[in-house]
Amino acid sequence: DELIFVSSLADDVALLVLIRGLTRRYDIAGTFAMFEGALSTEAALRERVGLPTTGVTNTVRVLDKARVRSKLYAEGLSALRSTSLREALRWDRWQFDGPAVLKPANGTGSALCFTVSSMDELRAAAARVREADVINPLMKEYILTHGEFVLEEKADGELLSVESLLCRGDFHCIGLTGRYVLAHDPVVEQGLFFPYHHPRKAEIIARAETFHRSLDIFHGATHLEVMVAKDGSVELI
Repeated sequence: DELIFVSSLADDVALLVLIRGLTRRYDIAGTFAMFEGALSTEAALRERVGLPTTGVTNTVRVLDKARVRSKLYAEGLSALRSTSLREALRWDRWQFDGPAVLKPANGTGSALCFTVSSMDELRAAAARVREADVINPLMKEYILTHGEFVLEEKADGELLSVESLLCRGDFHCIGLTGRYVLAHDPVVEQGLFFPYHHPRKAEIIARAETFHRSLDIFHGATHLEVMVAKDGSVELI
């Protein structure tokens, strides 16, 4: 066994050297990565040794929330409008019909995410974004390395997750994960439960598969967070 410490997941040159060394020393039969900042490196390693993969180029695209939202909206798979923070700060008035969520285009763990519903709130959130107050160093590096922020309309409904496996393009849903939330504040999560036998389970899974097809996700484990509205519509968030 060999344990290798990586000082930064943003140093592409050092990571490439590491991958080359690993492929010279080992016959690599499988890989696993969970943290968003490591997924493109895992894809590069899998490409190099010929393992099935979504690929580096598409992995990078799928991790970009701004690009994902734009693609889904253009294809009629999302009703949520979005724009960049840079563009939104140029508005002379609030352009959305209701609240919106400001989030890193490449984010993780809900860090630096803010709900805003006016230009004053947007400017205040933008100021907090510039402070980049993220305790976890890996998360902070991942967010700041990419740097862009997206503002998108807030989805209403029930938050849950779709857990799936893709094997060479074949989609297999493992199940749904539900949330326990505070009765007086449903934004505050108290716990998770799996499997969740949601009354609209079949519709949710079908929509999740459509999202995977749209985004050309080919191989690996996925965790999609979705918002399910009372009318049954499903938004990827």
